[in-house]
Amino acid sequence: MDRLTRFRINAPRVIHESFEHEIVIVNLDTGRYYCLQKSGVDLWNGIAAGASVEEIAAAFAKSYDTAGVDLDASLLATIEDLKREELIIDAPVGDATRGAWHGPSGDLGRVFEPPSLQTYTDMQDLLLLDPIHEVDEKGWPVAADPVKKGPADDPR
Repeated sequence: MDRLTRFRINAPRVIHESFEHEIVIVNLDTGRYYCLQKSGVDLWNGIAAGASVEEIAAAFAKSYDTAGVDLDASLLATIEDLKREELIIDAPVGDATRGAWHGPSGDLGRVFEPPSLQTYTDMQDLLLLDPIHEVDEKGWPVAADPVKKGPADDPR
């Protein structure tokens, strides 16, 4: 992966909510939901702000004590997980928001713990039943046009 690569949240298929020390992410197409904590929150915020992999790694190196840790490998592994789960996608070239993200929040010099994407499927069936899925490309709350039934679908 090129360190200059930028990603974006795969909206409207993916929604997320920030809580005190975690990000909860939902893939509306699969019904899976995810959690990122600690450094994962900072990684997600960097991606959401349009920072490149290089910018994220540089900000982490300034904000975290990364002694004895392969920072790049840790970040890239989680980014690959996010891509595999289709939570993020490559941002179009020129879709840079350089300078919009100022790096991880909190105390400087925190000990770096590699981010880990936790996956949950226990509510998958329920999330897939949600009417929010019946929307067009504009997303919720714009409902999709109903599918027109043909003569073969007529119950008479």
